[in-house]
Amino acid sequence: MRVKDTTSDRIYLAIVHVILALLSLMCILPVLHVISESFSSASAILRQKVYFWPVQFSLDSYKLMLRSSRVISAFVNSCIISVVGVALHLFGTTLASYPLSKKYFYGRRFFSILFVFARIFGGGMIPTYMLMSNLGLLNSYWSLWLPAMVGIYNTMIMRTQFESIPAEIYESAYIDGAGEWRIMLQMYLPLSKATYAALGLFALVDFWNMIRNVLLYINDSTYHNLAVYVQNMISQQKALTELNANADVSALGFDTVERGIQAAGIVVLILPVFIVYPFLQRYFTKGVMIGAIKG
Repeated sequence: MRVKDTTSDRIYLAIVHVILALLSLMCILPVLHVISESFSSASAILRQKVYFWPVQFSLDSYKLMLRSSRVISAFVNSCIISVVGVALHLFGTTLASYPLSKKYFYGRRFFSILFVFARIFGGGMIPTYMLMSNLGLLNSYWSLWLPAMVGIYNTMIMRTQFESIPAEIYESAYIDGAGEWRIMLQMYLPLSKATYAALGLFALVDFWNMIRNVLLYINDSTYHNLAVYVQNMISQQKALTELNANADVSALGFDTVERGIQAAGIVVLILPVFIVYPFLQRYFTKGVMIGAIKG
């Protein structure tokens, strides 16, 4: 029998819902404003008539962006960095978390303490840069992938997921003659799809929006990703100058302003994550809650 809510409970829930609604609007409205500006005409943007809906619908900002080869190459670079980075991250995290989930692993306690210590005390930017330089990884995507192959926080979550799998599954497979690799690949990984989906989404967002490490380790601008290109477009106007240099805007008949092009760049940057998230959303809550239930 369900307990009837008291007046104080209803007031509390109403306040919580109002606060959550306000926080949601604070997140959604700026995104809607940027999307509306990207689809609005230059005159509407200059007159500040655009709020949360496109005014005088126009695709000129996107057309001008897509005419630049730098935008296309930056998008391709982002795809390469993200796809390979996520695959390597999940691979490294699996190899680190599976042994830590086994009580018979001799160095389990030592490596667990080492992971926690590394989580709290990082190496710092300068030592990490010197390490990448000494390894000869500057101007290479490996300088982005290698430090992220094993995520400490994600390793702890994955370890907890593996520990939650009944020991009887491991014992029955081991008795039937399966080795550790086969047990991990054919038993543990299929039972951990929700966790992999959640951690993969976290890693995808990190790699796709990576700016600091790209600017730090990649000096050749031809290898920069879309996040750096859009950041330059917004803060340094470098990308806008390249767009104007590569195309005579007035001759092409484009009705654009800098704010419209910047908004279009932001939309292009966030669109892939928006597309991927709905497919992983059903695994998201379950995968994240695993680390909070145990460990």
